[in-house]
Amino acid sequence: MHILAGACTFTPTGGEPLQIRAGDTLFFPQHTTGEWQVHETLRKVFVVMAM
Repeated sequence: MHILAGACTFTPTGGEPLQIRAGDTLFFPQHTTGEWQVHETLRKVFVVMAM
């Protein structure tokens, strides 16, 4: 996932919060769960790969 605009915090289940903002690129392993807190409207592009 690549964040084009906006800002948020993602806290993976059992993990530490991640501050995410425009310009960040992320990878989440399959079945990742957690809580999103959107601070500014997000625009993003993402790819889902089925293996």
